[in-house]
Amino acid sequence: LEAVAWATGGSGWGSGCFRGRSPVIRCAAGMRARRACDPPNLPRIEMTIVVLLLAAWVPGLLAMAEVWNTVEYASHGYLVPWVALWAATAHREALSRLPSQPPRLGLLLIGALVLGYVAALAFDDASVIGALFVATAVGVVFALRGPHFVRVLQFPLAYLIFMIPLPVSGVTPLIVKLQLIVS
Repeated sequence: LEAVAWATGGSGWGSGCFRGRSPVIRCAAGMRARRACDPPNLPRIEMTIVVLLLAAWVPGLLAMAEVWNTVEYASHGYLVPWVALWAATAHREALSRLPSQPPRLGLLLIGALVLGYVAALAFDDASVIGALFVATAVGVVFALRGPHFVRVLQFPLAYLIFMIPLPVSGVTPLIVKLQLIVS
């Protein structure tokens, strides 16, 4: 690893990466080592799982987007995933040092969340769909990378709660009562 840091002249994308050096170097033991500035190489199975889940979540995200479009107090829902992603980027360095330790039953957890998602789509309840989206995001990180990644990403993952549309049937009477109290 010292050879990697020496060859890159630091770490990160803007610190001397690819200045005429080979992207893979040999360390003192003769093993091939990736340089610190190379992008992380996720296994293909993990990328396949993430892409399939995102594709499966299109109807659920459209159901939540319908609420975000029509309900005045829920229009911030579009921004929440982007802010959570931005907050997650603050932990890149810590995440790169963590070992990936997915639990044995992680894929079973994802399967259970997918079944819950299909049931929520059948009932067409955007609040339940939103809660399951957040649970699925946490479940995917847990299942593919392990509990240490969830612990480091606890704020960005918890921030996703703000994208869950509140049930209109419960919020509207509360708003009317609060308006009567104020006036």
